[in-house]
Amino acid sequence: MAPYIAYLPNGQSVTVSPVFGGLFFKANSLSTHHSAFPPGWTIVIHSEDDEEDHNPDYDSPKASKDPLHPRKHHIHRYVTPTLKNDGLFISSISNPSSIEFIPAKSPTRQIAMMLWATLWWYFHQPEPSPQITTNASAKTPELGKPKGEWRVNIKREGIFRGRNLLQKLERMGLIVSEESSVGAEANDRSGEGWQEMFITRRAFWQMDARIFLFTLVPNVNSPLQSRPGSPHHNSSTTPPNDQAEANAVAASQGLWAPPLPGPFASGSRLPTYFPPPPPVYTFSNNVRHPIRPKPPRQGEVFYSRYIPSLGQYISFRVASLSPKPPVYTGPIAHPPPSTGFPEHTPALPIPTGLNDVDLLHKWMNQPRVSRFWGEQGPPSRQEAFLKAGLENRHSFPVIACWDGKPFGYFEIYWVREDTLGKYLDNGGGPWDRGIHGLVGEEEFRGPHRVSAWLSSLVHFCFTHDARTENVMLEPRVDNCRFIEQLQTAGFYKEKEIAFPHKQSALMKIKREAWESTRARLDQVSGHFSSKQEGGRAAILEKQPDDIVVTCALRTPFTRGGRGFLKDTPASDLLAGVLTALISRSGIDPALVEDIAVGSVLAPGGGATEFRAAALVAGFPDATAVRSVNRQCSSGLQAVVDVANQIKAGMIEIGVGAGVESMSTQYGPAAVSDFSPLLSSHPIAKTCTVPMGVLSEKMAQDLSISRTAQDAFAASSYQKALRAQQLGLFNDEITPLTVKWEDPKSGEVKEVVVTKDDGVREGITSESLGKIKPAFAENGSIHAGNASQISDGASAVLLMKRSTALSLSLPILGTYIASAITALPPLLMGLGPLHAIPKLLSKLNIPLDAIDIFEINEAFASQCLYCAQKLGIPMEKVNPAGGAIAWGHPLGATGARQVGTLFGGLKRVGGRVGVTSMCVGTGMGMAALWVAEY
Repeated sequence: MAPYIAYLPNGQSVTVSPVFGGLFFKANSLSTHHSAFPPGWTIVIHSEDDEEDHNPDYDSPKASKDPLHPRKHHIHRYVTPTLKNDGLFISSISNPSSIEFIPAKSPTRQIAMMLWATLWWYFHQPEPSPQITTNASAKTPELGKPKGEWRVNIKREGIFRGRNLLQKLERMGLIVSEESSVGAEANDRSGEGWQEMFITRRAFWQMDARIFLFTLVPNVNSPLQSRPGSPHHNSSTTPPNDQAEANAVAASQGLWAPPLPGPFASGSRLPTYFPPPPPVYTFSNNVRHPIRPKPPRQGEVFYSRYIPSLGQYISFRVASLSPKPPVYTGPIAHPPPSTGFPEHTPALPIPTGLNDVDLLHKWMNQPRVSRFWGEQGPPSRQEAFLKAGLENRHSFPVIACWDGKPFGYFEIYWVREDTLGKYLDNGGGPWDRGIHGLVGEEEFRGPHRVSAWLSSLVHFCFTHDARTENVMLEPRVDNCRFIEQLQTAGFYKEKEIAFPHKQSALMKIKREAWESTRARLDQVSGHFSSKQEGGRAAILEKQPDDIVVTCALRTPFTRGGRGFLKDTPASDLLAGVLTALISRSGIDPALVEDIAVGSVLAPGGGATEFRAAALVAGFPDATAVRSVNRQCSSGLQAVVDVANQIKAGMIEIGVGAGVESMSTQYGPAAVSDFSPLLSSHPIAKTCTVPMGVLSEKMAQDLSISRTAQDAFAASSYQKALRAQQLGLFNDEITPLTVKWEDPKSGEVKEVVVTKDDGVREGITSESLGKIKPAFAENGSIHAGNASQISDGASAVLLMKRSTALSLSLPILGTYIASAITALPPLLMGLGPLHAIPKLLSKLNIPLDAIDIFEINEAFASQCLYCAQKLGIPMEKVNPAGGAIAWGHPLGATGARQVGTLFGGLKRVGGRVGVTSMCVGTGMGMAALWVAEY
C-alpha cells in the first residue's frame, strides 16, 4: 500500500507507511532530522478467516471451543479492510528521545493513545461490504442478505501481552470481549478470556477523542527551537500581545501537541476528558430537567475534525459578542512552504475577517436565510439576537468554520426545556439534544458539505454526553431539500409539529442507528451528484470522486521559424514538459496509467514518437500513450479524454498533454488533398478554405472593423507584457534546455529557454494599424491581430480528489464538464459563441457566475465578436493576454489554457473559469473549471 496520512481531530497527523512485517505510524510533528528512529509505533495487521469462510458447507459446532476440534485458520496479507476478519496488534514503540521529552507518566495512556490513532486510521479506510453470506443466505440476492457490523480484532500479542494492560483498555472502551466470565484458570498470565477481543466501528465513533489525545512534556534542557519538524519553530509569528497563547505555544511542542486553547489543550499533558457528573435536577418554566453543564467560553473551539473527501478541517466554536473578529485557534489544512504538500497542524491564531455580529448581519439579511429565520435588519438586531443566545441557559450559539473560515451559524440546545419539548411525549429524553442552523456562505452549500457538518454536530452531541440518545432538528415542512438531505444522513421523520410560527417536520436520529461520521459522508457522496444538479454552489461543492488537476505546466512558447525552439522536434518538446511534470508534481510516474497527447501536425498522428518521448521523460513502459487530433482543441480534448477515463473507472491517474512544432511541421503539407468525392460536395469542400480567408470573410459579413480588431490585439499584447514583467507566468512555465542554430552564423548553441518570446513592447492599436492586410487587399486581418505561429508543449496531471488526498498532492482545481459543438465550416471562428452557452446550460450556470474566460485568440475578429455577442465583460476575457501576444502551438493551446486559467483565478480571487476555442472545419469546444487555492 502507498503511504497514507491520517489526520487527527486535534490537528496533528501521522504518516502510515508499509514496513517489513507491518505498518509504521510516524508522528509528523516529531519528524526530526537527527533521529535515527523517528518517534512512532509499528503494528502488525493481517486478514484471517476460518474454514467456514472458504467452505459454506463446513459445519463444526465444536470447532470454536473444543480443543479436539481446533478451528482452521487462513492468514492473508492485509490489503483492504474486511468486515470482521482483520486482526492487529502493536508490535513495537519508538519513543521520542528522553533528551528532548520527559517519558510519559502513564505508559498505559500512551499505548491507549496509539491504539486509538491506529483505529482512527483503520476506520477511515474504504468500508467493506456489510452483507454476510451464510448457509441460510447463500441464495438470497446480495443486497437482501443480512448485514454485519464492521469490526477489527485486537490480538493479545506484542505489547498487548502485558498483565494488566488489556483490563485497562477495556475500561477505556478500546477493546471488547464477549468472554465476560471470570474464568477457571488460576494463572492470570494465561490470557484466558482475552483471546478474542475486538472493537466495532460504531463503538469507536462514539468515544470522545479527548479520552486519548494528550501531549508529552518537553524537557527543559531540550533545544526545541532547533527542531525543524516542529509546527511552530518560528516563534516570531506568535501574536506579541497575548502572553497566555505565547506560553501555550512554547510549552506544548511535541507528540499530539495542540499549541493553543481548545478541546485537547492540557497543561498536565494528560487527557482532558472527564465523565459527566451525577445529575442534579432543577425546574425551568415548570419543566423538571438536569442542571446543564456550562458551555465553552465565547470564541472557544470545542470540536474539530478533518474531512478527507474535502481536504479541510471542520470546526465549531462558540459565537462571540466581541467587536473584534474572533481569533481562530483550531486546526487548518495548509501546505508548508518547504514541500508544497498538505500538512495538517494546529494553526497559530488567525483572524477570521468579520466579527460575529457582522457575520450574522450579513447572513441574516440574505433573502434565502431571512425567509426561514426572520432576523433581518440592522446590526443592532443581530447583536440583540446573539446576546439572547449567549444568555440562554439551555442552548448556546455556534459559528461553524471550514479551515477557520466561518460558513454558518448553529444553535445546540437541550430538547426537554426547549419549546420543542412541550410537543414531545414525556418532554423528550432528559439528555436529548436539538440543533438549529443556517449556512451563510454560498460556496459551502451542497449535499456533501451539509452531510459533513450534520454528521459532525451529531458526533459532538453523542460524544459530549454518553447519555444522549437522540438528536433532533425541526425544519419547516417547505424546506424539502434539507429534509431530504437529513433523511439521507440517517435522520427519520417522526411526525409534524404545528408551532405558533411554523409547521415543522420533527427529524430525529437515534444513537443506536448512528454508525459513524465517515459512513454517512460516504452514503451522501454516493446518493447525490450535486454537480449534475447544477448551479454555482453545486460545482463549488467538493466530492471525493471529483476529477482534479494537481499540476499544470508548459514550455515557453516561441515564434515559429525564429524562436529558440525552432530546431527542437515536437517529440523533444513533449519529453521536456513530461519530465518537468514528474519533477514538479512529485508523482510516482509508475502510477500514471495513460497519457493522451493532442497534436495537429505530427506525421502519423505522432503516436510512435510520443510514446518514445514518454519513456525518455521517465514514465515506465507500463504507461500507455496515445495521440489526439481535434485541430485547435486537441490539447483540451486530450485533457478531457483523460478526465473522462478516470471518471469512468478506466484509469486512476492520467496526463492530458499537447505539443506542436509549427517550425518543422506547419505548411501546405499539413492538409492532405481532397478526393473528387469530398471536393464535389458543396459543404464538405469548404473544409479546405484557409482559416485566415474564413476570418476575413466573417469580419466583413459581421461588420467587425479593423480598428476594433487592432484595439483588441493591442490590449492582448499589453496585458501579456505586463504579466510577463510581473512574473505571472513563472508558475506555469518550465524552462527548457535545447540546441538552437543561430540563423546568422549557423552556429549550434545550447540555450535555456525561460519565457515566451512573442510578447513585445510598444504595441498599440496605432502601430498595428500600419501593418498590411494578409488575406484581402482592403481586408482587416494581418499578422498583428492574429495568433502567432509558435512552438511549445503543455501537460496536465489529473486524478480523483480522493487519490490526490491519499498521495498528499496539492490540488490546483477541479474539472467540471465540457461541451463540443459544430457549425458550418465557413463559420469556424464562431465556435466559442455556441460551445460556451451549451456548456453553461448543461450545468445550469449563468454567464455572470464565471470569473474568467480563457478564449483562444485565433483571430482578434472572432474572439472579440464571440465575447461581445455573449455579453462577457472584456476584463474577464484573457486577463493575462492570449495567443495573439504569445502564440498558438495548435495542439498545445488547450492544455496550456488550464494552467493559465488557474493562475488567473487565484490572482483575482475567483473560483470558476471557462476555457474555449474555435476549431478548424467549423467546430467549437469549451470546458468549465473550479480553482482551489
